[in-house]
Amino acid sequence: MSNSFYASLLEPIVNDSVASEGPGRNYTFLSEGYPPKWDVPDLRDQVDSFLSLARPRAPPAETVWIFSLGMWDIWSLAAFPRDDAQDNIAGLAMEVFNQVDRLYEASLNPDSVAYSGSVKTPAQFRIFIPQLFDPSLLPAWQMDRPGMPKPHTIAEQTRNAARLTERWNHAIRNEMETWVKMPQPGAADDQAGSNNGVTVIPPNTPSQRKRSDEPENLPLNETGTPVSMYPLRDAITYDLPAYLLDVIVDRQLREVGIVDSLGYGAMRSDLGFQDVSVPCVHDPARFGRTPAEPPDEWDHARQATDSTRVLCDEPDRFLFHTSFTLGRRAIHEIGRQAADTVRRNDSVRAFWEGIGETASPRPSGPGFWAKEEE
Repeated sequence: MSNSFYASLLEPIVNDSVASEGPGRNYTFLSEGYPPKWDVPDLRDQVDSFLSLARPRAPPAETVWIFSLGMWDIWSLAAFPRDDAQDNIAGLAMEVFNQVDRLYEASLNPDSVAYSGSVKTPAQFRIFIPQLFDPSLLPAWQMDRPGMPKPHTIAEQTRNAARLTERWNHAIRNEMETWVKMPQPGAADDQAGSNNGVTVIPPNTPSQRKRSDEPENLPLNETGTPVSMYPLRDAITYDLPAYLLDVIVDRQLREVGIVDSLGYGAMRSDLGFQDVSVPCVHDPARFGRTPAEPPDEWDHARQATDSTRVLCDEPDRFLFHTSFTLGRRAIHEIGRQAADTVRRNDSVRAFWEGIGETASPRPSGPGFWAKEEE
């Protein structure tokens, strides 16, 4: 997510490992297996690149800003000492919203590519961030993850990934709510509350805003712009793990002939997948092997090459297309669910105000997400 942040975390751990004694404290393998990807643009670089674009001739009426984050961070951090990794999740989440707010600030400029709406009626600034799915449940965790020297184990890293994923989702949610509460640029401090010294806008802000067609009655910022003319921040999240775990658990129980009290193991067959662990594109000879753990060096030969991978005959029966990516049927279903979430505006502000479906208990049970047949 942030190459510089990641490098600043990695370097001291590797340096301390060189000077430490005992194999359990040796994390020098991180430099080779999980180095900073300087050749891949991180979030800041991507925002820089986007903001350098020319403004379109006709700005969109509204933009929903979609962010897909965290998978590669947890993939790498799961190999780190647990405490070092956990202690830095909050910092990564803060950096996410530093970049989100750069886009928000740019959206205030009618000449920016980030601008939406019109001068008289600025669009609401909404972001969409799905919850992170635990990367240790991807086929790649078994197929493509680098080996590690003993006494480090894949079980240790799997446990770390589960904890880090949970912490990531909590941190993103916390930062999301903090960001939504931020005051509009130029808003007077006495119009907002205070939380540990940080000025925030109360959850019921929308009902307190003046009408944008009455600028003479609105407070002005230092540039003379009516404060309420700024787009209102809001954020939407989507429970991606709920859907993926739903189909995975159902298939696993079905394979052993078990149906639990909620009905898992007996979900409608058209909703599930026949394979939820083997991807459509896979290496038959290597799949299922656990990462090698040689005592003195790690195994570079265990990862399958493109020439050894085969393509399945029926892609739609596989949950995963490759070891890292979902199949097209799953992608279509996730897109439908995500679009419905945005359409219903199941946002942070909707939750605060007790409107929308986020204010009600979510359904549960196998296939709870399925679209009702017309």
